[in-house]
Amino acid sequence: MRRTVGVCALTLITMLAGTGIARTEPVAPVAADPRIGVVFFGNTPYHTCSGAVLDTPTKDLVITAGHCVLGSGFGISFAPGYDDGASPHGVYNVTQVYQDPRWVQGKDPRFDYSVLLVDRPMGITGMRLAAAPGAGTATRVTGYVQGIGGNAVSCTAPTGSDRGFPVIPCPGFLDGTTGGPWVVGERDLV
Repeated sequence: MRRTVGVCALTLITMLAGTGIARTEPVAPVAADPRIGVVFFGNTPYHTCSGAVLDTPTKDLVITAGHCVLGSGFGISFAPGYDDGASPHGVYNVTQVYQDPRWVQGKDPRFDYSVLLVDRPMGITGMRLAAAPGAGTATRVTGYVQGIGGNAVSCTAPTGSDRGFPVIPCPGFLDGTTGGPWVVGERDLV
């Protein structure tokens, strides 16, 4: 699972890399998806990163970017299906953070991901981890721009490659969308 999660993280951190591939769908607001949400720090309405619910039997794991999490996760919460300031599926406190040691010790960008354990089951069927997409695969990336309120934004484009990393050309994705999932099909988080 670590290898698959690592591959997933590679794709998350290369969103803004230039590839020369034409964008096929502009970045645009989309309806809230209960599998995708925002990461809050402290007890404030300000969200700074995005994350996705993972498909697990316990329905209590979220994946986000490693650089979105500091320390033990104390004071971090996650709101799946966030919708312009509303949290229709609840807000869940993070109780444990799992990070690859190569990220923790050396900030190796190939391992820039965190898996968050929340305080109770979310009751949401999450996304399945899958291998990195091949070049030219239509991939949808979704996230929330940091701030207060707001809706998810999304872009669908064919993947490319930059120095061996999968990339997707979605100019217009801003701070806060990091940690949002790359999805192929309906549930394969790549």
